[in-house]
Amino acid sequence: MDKSAIRRNIRSLRLELTAQQVELASIRVFQKVCSLHEMICAQRIALYMSNENEIDTQLILNWLVALGKTVCLPVIDQHSLLFYEYHPQRLVTNQFSIVEPDKSSCELYAIGDLDLIAVPLVAFDRERYRLGRGGGYYDRALSEIRERKNRPFLVALAY
Repeated sequence: MDKSAIRRNIRSLRLELTAQQVELASIRVFQKVCSLHEMICAQRIALYMSNENEIDTQLILNWLVALGKTVCLPVIDQHSLLFYEYHPQRLVTNQFSIVEPDKSSCELYAIGDLDLIAVPLVAFDRERYRLGRGGGYYDRALSEIRERKNRPFLVALAY
């Protein structure tokens, strides 16, 4: 099965999940993520807003904000992925119907300045290789830091 077929299949299965199933899975992921040493120690964290029945990131987002952490959300800028600081009153909806910070009023953070990045995915394999949404935005952004010694810790949120 090719990547496009896998994406279609998994997205279809994910959309069949009930709201209760998504909520329960999201709570379990929240509990695990919040206990990660890397998450607790991180000060600048990139998260994303859930889409298409993904694990709901709102619990994590609220928790990070309550702790006073700097939370950044991705913004698609042409073919690049940039990370802007999250402010709940300064959000817009992009061309993919995903909520993101308004880049005209939020601070930009370089990917290398982040301590932890939560990456979205459609699926992963046994070796933990990520199959993303298909746009390549995260792959291109993460390639900038791949060889760095002190790169951000990566966390994938999945069912």
